[in-house]
Amino acid sequence: MKLRFMAVVGAATAVLAMPAAAQTVPGATGMPREGTMRPGGDRDITRETANNRALEDDRAVRRPRGGRARPAEVQQAARAAVQQAGIQCDVTAASNPGETPDGPIYEVSCADAPGWLVIASPSQSFNCLVLASGADAGSSRCELPGNADPVAAMKGYVRTLTLDCAQISQAAWVGRIGAELDRYEVRCTAGQGYWLEVDMTGHPRSAMTCAELATAGRRCRFDPPAA
Repeated sequence: MKLRFMAVVGAATAVLAMPAAAQTVPGATGMPREGTMRPGGDRDITRETANNRALEDDRAVRRPRGGRARPAEVQQAARAAVQQAGIQCDVTAASNPGETPDGPIYEVSCADAPGWLVIASPSQSFNCLVLASGADAGSSRCELPGNADPVAAMKGYVRTLTLDCAQISQAAWVGRIGAELDRYEVRCTAGQGYWLEVDMTGHPRSAMTCAELATAGRRCRFDPPAA
């Protein structure tokens, strides 16, 4: 199984591209438009690439030379790498898809949260949902089955933020705000929707309803078409 990594070796962090200049919506303090940047303020980076610094280079990922580690050993080492990176993740599955010249790469699935690619040394982490958003640009992709479902990945965030959303019907990563927050959208089976803002280590920080966004002239992706 061939993995395509965008030379995460040497890239200090995952940086997303920003296509346009900034505007704000009257009455929507602190809420930049998607794909825009308010001068001196936050960036709201839409789906372009999960790492625009990295160049695609499959040779940067090498299979472990000393034989394949046992699953229990991989999971133990992956948990240690997650802890070192400060990621909020209750690891449910782990794999070791390859290694960099400095150490192993792990992919982890997390209970009710997005999965991650984690480089052990130097410590770096890459959100699987963010990487998937840039797959058409040749970015790395997570392969564990548990990392392919954004609906399941949002359950923990919805629970932590105590949102009125008993069951999620749709979910997606929709952008990045500056270098500190990822933005997700969820739609609940009862009809309401939310934007969630989560820090770069997977700790949810805030939420806003799509109804509140509508009053500020914004629109959620999963809102039904206007009549």
